[in-house]
Amino acid sequence: GMGCKLKLTENGDILVKRVGRSNVFVQNMLAESAVSNDVLKLRFGLLEQDRAMKLFDIKKFKQNMNREMKRVHPDWNKIESQVISSLSFVNNPDNVLECPVWVMLVNIVALEMVQTKKQHHRMNDNNNLIN
Repeated sequence: GMGCKLKLTENGDILVKRVGRSNVFVQNMLAESAVSNDVLKLRFGLLEQDRAMKLFDIKKFKQNMNREMKRVHPDWNKIESQVISSLSFVNNPDNVLECPVWVMLVNIVALEMVQTKKQHHRMNDNNNLIN
């Protein structure tokens, strides 16, 4: 099949569009993710044919990151894991490794945002220790 098309928008969203007849599923394995709410509403994560949707919602990601950073000890792994989006083709198993064809995308724009926030957070922690 023709699979899907992906597009990175100017603001950092990742759009996905199923262009073939073959099934394309969005894998969502996290309790808190940057997968758009429209995609989360899809049954089994199955993308509709010829309809572009936000696979990665940068606004939602920023909200999740800012909420986590308000904690005394932010869970950086929790934030960083949200920059990875997974798609599976053919079927939608509980474990993506059980699927014959799958793809993982890393949103580098979002990952760089996390690295910048992490550096600022550590610098603030060090300044608080000095004062």
